[in-house]
Amino acid sequence: MKKEVMLSNKYIQDLKLVLGGAYINVIKQYYKNNNNLSYENIIKFLKENKKTKSNATIAIYKAALKKLIKYQIKDLNKRAIIDTAFAEIKVTKQDKTITKEKIVSKEIINKMIKLSNEKNSLIIQTLYATGLRVSELINIKKKDCKKTIEDNIIYMSVSVVGKGNKERKIKLKIELYSNIIKTFNSKTYIFETRNHRAFTRQAIYRIVNTAGLKALGTRQVHPHTLRHSFATELLIKDNKSLKAVSKYLGHSSTAITSDFYIHDELSIKDLIKF
Repeated sequence: MKKEVMLSNKYIQDLKLVLGGAYINVIKQYYKNNNNLSYENIIKFLKENKKTKSNATIAIYKAALKKLIKYQIKDLNKRAIIDTAFAEIKVTKQDKTITKEKIVSKEIINKMIKLSNEKNSLIIQTLYATGLRVSELINIKKKDCKKTIEDNIIYMSVSVVGKGNKERKIKLKIELYSNIIKTFNSKTYIFETRNHRAFTRQAIYRIVNTAGLKALGTRQVHPHTLRHSFATELLIKDNKSLKAVSKYLGHSSTAITSDFYIHDELSIKDLIKF
């Protein structure tokens, strides 16, 4: 086994700027047993992980390593040779179609909330009320939240940073925000542990999954299930346009490209009802 390569804090910070924070753990894992980027090492790394990881996870690993190659290797010929390693590892394209099995009803979500303790229920409420990704939720700081008024409704406008480091605004009921700050005794992040640290992604997954099992018995519920349910509620039941919902969710693209939707916005009345 190769000696583990220690990555300096400066190098990691540099990588975060170039690759984005989501890929850093992949790079760290790669360098645990590999001291350089090579065709052979990449093939071995991906094949070993493919035995235990999902296709979606392997796709993320490939994307992270591709970005690392582009950042580290300037010789185009050498880069092209290493790039061929990715063709060796086939990944079945994930079916992203949102079926009824991938969402839960408002009634079930309310049951999840009632069956959870106060702190956990507030986390579930916020995920469903905003459609946030877990990474976005756990990184919201108090300074990102601003009291705003629109259509005679007072709410909290919250700045979140999504995929691709793109910033957008989401809307939160002021009553919900106040309950969060009071219940969590928040100092920096709106959702904090007892030690006033941000929650981990894994902790949020456990909270939602536990509540889902209590409400449904056997079926697993993930944080992204609540995001899908939020979007479905707006798109199907409320007949909001795909363009407007995609923009609010922070999607980088949408199948609807018609100029008819360019000026679509979701009003505060649409969003604070959750």
